[in-house]
Amino acid sequence: LKDKDKWREDNGYGKRWKVEGRYSVFKRIFGEYVAGRTIEAQKKEVGIKVSLMNLFTFFTMGGMMSELA
Repeated sequence: LKDKDKWREDNGYGKRWKVEGRYSVFKRIFGEYVAGRTIEAQKKEVGIKVSLMNLFTFFTMGGMMSELA
């Protein structure tokens, strides 16, 4: 059991679900596709969406809402 726990810690086991969860929320809000026709437009679109997602997270999870409470 000790070796299994060490392996999990050394390999970051169990962290992937956090990323997968955030990605799922991102896709639910913004959809699975980008509308930009060029690579540059797609990069800008994704950058804007990620920035918005970060703002949503700040205001709802750890930022403004917790400060107002």
